[in-house]
Amino acid sequence: MEHRLDTRLLQIPVAELHALSLKLCAIDECRGQWRRDHLFPVADSAKRTAHQSVQALGRVAAFGAEDANRHTMQKMHTMHARRTLHAGLLPAQAGYADVLESVLCHHATMELGERLLLDLHARLFASVPDRGKELSAYRTVSGKASAAERSSDNPAFAPMAAHLVAGETRAAIDWTRSRLAGASFHPLLTIATSLFELLAIRPFRQGNGRMIRILANYLLLRSGYEQVAYVPLDASIAARWTECQVALRRSQASRRLLRPDIAPWLGACLDVLIEHASRSRTILEQGPDESKLSANQLGALRLLDRNREITNRTVCEGLGLPRDTAKQVLKRLVSLGRIESFGAGRAVRYRRTIGRGD
Repeated sequence: MEHRLDTRLLQIPVAELHALSLKLCAIDECRGQWRRDHLFPVADSAKRTAHQSVQALGRVAAFGAEDANRHTMQKMHTMHARRTLHAGLLPAQAGYADVLESVLCHHATMELGERLLLDLHARLFASVPDRGKELSAYRTVSGKASAAERSSDNPAFAPMAAHLVAGETRAAIDWTRSRLAGASFHPLLTIATSLFELLAIRPFRQGNGRMIRILANYLLLRSGYEQVAYVPLDASIAARWTECQVALRRSQASRRLLRPDIAPWLGACLDVLIEHASRSRTILEQGPDESKLSANQLGALRLLDRNREITNRTVCEGLGLPRDTAKQVLKRLVSLGRIESFGAGRAVRYRRTIGRGD
């Protein structure tokens, strides 16, 4: 039996489908370039990417809109600053950064399912005293309508009834897992459709936007779009925030009709990924031409390809160089922006630079 989410995709008009196909080709071209060219390990970039994501979404009030009592959040920040892995952020922001970093690093071992969704959402509120457990469960009351929804008579914008939330969420996740495992649709169309459905359901009392953005990162990574771990997707979402909101409302207006029009939302999602592909290409193009590096400098970089970090001693032993020569090689690579140094004195170590200006 054909699923209703399949029907949405199968009913896309030919002209719209052609435009979407061109966008899919542009995005997949970048994925192929990234998989051939990137060399640095994800563990070196995940925390930085998570921080950049928080900063990008702060420009569209992504956290303030969901955290009603700013004074309370500031007080919680003071109480929990030492306990968070991302010091300097409010608890809501730190929770988002921590969960996103975990997804960027460990997505390969995370199996898509309702349990994963609930676990990740619970971690968003792990540092919220007293109310963490309450906020991390499915909502048990009708969702609060936005100003735009209250001004509309269209039932498509009405919050989903609370008693339907768990079942609808489970069905959406099951459909997503099934379609990504098969070849019925392009994975990006499946992902965008899944996010659209969850945005309509709004499974949780708070943090729905954050949870859906984390899920977007997870689904893209699981589908082979590895650049998401190095280039913050949230920066591209922030850059096209208004367009996404308009497209979401247009598609939601017909969500419950016999022939729903999901094309505006799909187009907006793919435009975000095209923006993200452009940012990814910039990182690939920023590296200096390796033909201009010396044999010893190239050798040191190859050692970094096999190890997360190296030291002066590693270069001495790996390349058979005197200590002073190895030191000069590493110093030159730092000045070229190819590697970064950490620590001082004899404890200094070196890692790949993720990209200039990051």
